[in-house]
Amino acid sequence: MVLDSLWFCHDKHFVIPGTEDMTTAYHDYWFHIKGALIGMLLRIPAALAAGGIAAIL
Repeated sequence: MVLDSLWFCHDKHFVIPGTEDMTTAYHDYWFHIKGALIGMLLRIPAALAAGGIAAIL
């Protein structure tokens, strides 16, 4: 989340050609924070399943 906000939002290498005028959208930190939080929540069931399998074995 921190790297995404600091690196992706400010590095011109990640700008998709044709979207150079959308700099405000690239600097929208809340979008990146929401995406990271949703991704973390979706990984919880997979982590629990992997931990359960590892505990059984």
